[in-house]
Amino acid sequence: MRPLSWAIVLSVVNIPVYALLARIFFSNLDEMRQAVRFRPTPGFLFLFRGEYWKDWRAELKLVSFMILCAVAVYGEYLAIQALVRR
Repeated sequence: MRPLSWAIVLSVVNIPVYALLARIFFSNLDEMRQAVRFRPTPGFLFLFRGEYWKDWRAELKLVSFMILCAVAVYGEYLAIQALVRR
């Protein structure tokens, strides 16, 4: 299989892992929705609204969640490649 095919398959198979990571980072689904809502809005608008630090924490959680999801897929891809080469 090609690397892109493995990445697509692993991305779909890892949905339970994503759900577990989401539970670790976000207390509920509403908190995750709020973090996604904060993401496209420029930071200076939240500064004027007095929500700058709330926005900063939400973005940090969201970006950390996305990075860990990508690391999980990449790590599994490397593990599969190591097993296939044996």
